[in-house]
Amino acid sequence: MLWVKTPSATTWTAQVKFEMPSRLGRTHCGLVLWNGREERPADTREVQVAASYRDSCTSGPKELSRHPGNSGTFVVNNTTTKGRLRIFKSGNSYRFAFRAPNVKGWQDLGKLEATVKDGFKQVGMFVKTWGSEPVEVSFNNFIILPGAWD
Repeated sequence: MLWVKTPSATTWTAQVKFEMPSRLGRTHCGLVLWNGREERPADTREVQVAASYRDSCTSGPKELSRHPGNSGTFVVNNTTTKGRLRIFKSGNSYRFAFRAPNVKGWQDLGKLEATVKDGFKQVGMFVKTWGSEPVEVSFNNFIILPGAWD
Protein backbone atom coordinates (compact mmCIF):
# COMPACT_ATOMS: atom_id res chain seq x y z
CA MET A 1 0.00 0.00 0.00
CA LEU A 2 1.18 3.49 -0.82
CA TRP A 3 -0.56 6.24 1.15
CA VAL A 4 -0.38 9.91 2.11
CA LYS A 5 -1.88 11.77 5.02
CA THR A 6 -5.32 13.17 4.38
CA PRO A 7 -5.62 16.95 4.15
CA SER A 8 -6.63 18.78 7.31
CA ALA A 9 -9.50 20.40 5.38
CA THR A 10 -13.01 19.28 6.29
CA THR A 11 -13.78 18.80 2.58
CA TRP A 12 -11.45 17.07 0.12
CA THR A 13 -11.49 14.78 -2.91
CA ALA A 14 -9.08 11.96 -3.78
CA GLN A 15 -9.07 10.24 -7.15
CA VAL A 16 -6.95 7.71 -9.06
CA LYS A 17 -7.01 5.84 -12.39
CA PHE A 18 -6.29 2.12 -12.37
CA GLU A 19 -5.55 -0.44 -15.06
CA MET A 20 -4.76 -4.14 -14.86
CA PRO A 21 -3.99 -6.61 -17.66
CA SER A 22 -6.56 -9.09 -16.27
CA ARG A 23 -8.80 -9.59 -13.24
CA LEU A 24 -7.91 -12.44 -10.92
CA GLY A 25 -9.90 -14.02 -8.09
CA ARG A 26 -8.91 -13.41 -4.47
CA THR A 27 -7.40 -10.03 -5.25
CA HIS A 28 -8.27 -6.42 -4.48
CA CYS A 29 -6.87 -3.19 -5.78
CA GLY A 30 -8.02 0.35 -5.50
CA LEU A 31 -8.21 3.61 -3.65
CA VAL A 32 -8.13 3.22 0.11
CA LEU A 33 -9.28 5.34 3.03
CA TRP A 34 -7.22 3.82 5.80
CA ASN A 35 -7.05 3.88 9.58
CA GLY A 36 -4.16 1.45 10.01
CA ARG A 37 -6.25 -1.69 10.52
CA GLU A 38 -6.54 -4.76 8.31
CA GLU A 39 -9.29 -5.74 5.87
CA ARG A 40 -9.31 -9.19 4.27
CA PRO A 41 -10.39 -9.33 0.60
CA ALA A 42 -13.26 -11.50 -0.51
CA ASP A 43 -13.05 -13.76 -3.54
CA THR A 44 -14.70 -11.29 -5.87
CA ARG A 45 -14.23 -9.44 -9.10
CA GLU A 46 -16.68 -6.64 -8.33
CA VAL A 47 -15.80 -3.02 -7.70
CA GLN A 48 -16.59 -2.60 -4.02
CA VAL A 49 -15.92 -0.64 -0.87
CA ALA A 50 -14.62 -2.60 2.11
CA ALA A 51 -13.25 -1.15 5.29
CA SER A 52 -11.75 -1.61 8.69
CA TYR A 53 -14.60 0.30 10.25
CA ARG A 54 -15.98 0.76 13.76
CA ASP A 55 -15.07 -2.26 15.90
CA SER A 56 -14.88 -4.69 12.98
CA CYS A 57 -11.89 -5.38 10.76
CA THR A 58 -14.07 -7.22 8.25
CA SER A 59 -16.68 -4.69 7.16
CA GLY A 60 -17.48 -5.59 3.57
CA PRO A 61 -20.23 -4.04 1.44
CA LYS A 62 -23.10 -5.81 3.22
CA GLU A 63 -21.84 -4.86 6.68
CA LEU A 64 -21.12 -1.25 5.69
CA SER A 65 -24.64 -0.74 4.33
CA ARG A 66 -26.11 -1.89 7.68
CA HIS A 67 -24.26 0.65 9.86
CA PRO A 68 -26.52 3.52 11.03
CA GLY A 69 -26.02 6.65 8.92
CA ASN A 70 -24.52 4.80 5.97
CA SER A 71 -26.27 4.50 2.62
CA GLY A 72 -25.69 2.68 -0.65
CA THR A 73 -24.71 -0.82 -1.69
CA PHE A 74 -20.93 -0.17 -1.60
CA VAL A 75 -20.56 -2.45 -4.62
CA VAL A 76 -21.11 -2.41 -8.37
CA ASN A 77 -21.11 -5.52 -10.52
CA ASN A 78 -18.42 -4.51 -12.98
CA THR A 79 -15.50 -6.70 -13.98
CA THR A 80 -13.67 -4.00 -15.92
CA THR A 81 -9.88 -3.97 -15.90
CA LYS A 82 -9.65 -0.19 -15.76
CA GLY A 83 -11.44 2.87 -14.50
CA ARG A 84 -11.34 5.68 -11.94
CA LEU A 85 -12.01 5.57 -8.23
CA ARG A 86 -12.93 8.52 -6.03
CA ILE A 87 -13.41 9.34 -2.36
CA PHE A 88 -15.07 12.63 -1.44
CA LYS A 89 -14.97 13.77 2.20
CA SER A 90 -17.30 16.36 3.66
CA GLY A 91 -17.30 16.71 7.44
CA ASN A 92 -17.61 13.18 8.83
CA SER A 93 -19.10 11.75 5.61
CA TYR A 94 -17.15 9.89 2.94
CA ARG A 95 -18.73 9.20 -0.45
CA PHE A 96 -17.23 6.54 -2.74
CA ALA A 97 -17.62 6.45 -6.52
CA PHE A 98 -16.50 4.49 -9.58
CA ARG A 99 -16.25 5.60 -13.19
CA ALA A 100 -15.84 3.06 -15.99
CA PRO A 101 -13.85 3.99 -19.12
CA ASN A 102 -15.75 5.87 -21.84
CA VAL A 103 -18.70 6.49 -19.51
CA LYS A 104 -19.86 9.96 -18.54
CA GLY A 105 -20.52 10.53 -14.89
CA TRP A 106 -19.68 8.66 -11.72
CA GLN A 107 -21.48 5.66 -10.28
CA ASP A 108 -22.15 6.14 -6.58
CA LEU A 109 -21.03 3.23 -4.42
CA GLY A 110 -22.20 4.59 -1.08
CA LYS A 111 -21.79 7.06 1.75
CA LEU A 112 -20.05 6.17 5.00
CA GLU A 113 -20.54 8.13 8.22
CA ALA A 114 -17.38 8.11 10.32
CA THR A 115 -16.59 9.00 13.91
CA VAL A 116 -13.35 10.16 15.51
CA LYS A 117 -12.96 6.58 16.73
CA ASP A 118 -12.64 5.35 13.12
CA GLY A 119 -9.46 7.40 12.76
CA PHE A 120 -9.24 7.76 8.98
CA LYS A 121 -6.00 9.71 8.51
CA GLN A 122 -4.53 8.20 5.32
CA VAL A 123 -5.64 7.81 1.72
CA GLY A 124 -3.80 5.98 -1.04
CA MET A 125 -3.58 3.04 -3.43
CA PHE A 126 -3.37 -0.64 -2.57
CA VAL A 127 -3.07 -4.09 -4.12
CA LYS A 128 -3.67 -7.34 -2.21
CA THR A 129 -3.70 -10.96 -3.27
CA TRP A 130 -4.53 -14.11 -1.36
CA GLY A 131 -4.16 -16.27 -4.44
CA SER A 132 -1.22 -18.06 -5.98
CA GLU A 133 -0.98 -15.83 -9.07
CA PRO A 134 0.73 -12.43 -8.94
CA VAL A 135 -1.52 -9.47 -9.67
CA GLU A 136 -0.37 -6.53 -11.77
CA VAL A 137 -1.98 -3.11 -11.44
CA SER A 138 -0.96 0.33 -12.71
CA PHE A 139 -2.16 3.43 -10.91
CA ASN A 140 -1.77 6.90 -12.38
CA ASN A 141 -3.03 10.44 -11.99
CA PHE A 142 -3.48 10.12 -8.22
CA ILE A 143 -4.64 13.44 -6.88
CA ILE A 144 -5.97 14.69 -3.58
CA LEU A 145 -7.22 18.24 -3.29
CA PRO A 146 -9.07 20.29 -0.71
CA GLY A 147 -12.67 20.92 -1.75
CA ALA A 148 -14.95 19.20 -4.25
CA TRP A 149 -14.54 18.86 -8.03
CA ASP A 150 -15.90 16.83 -10.89
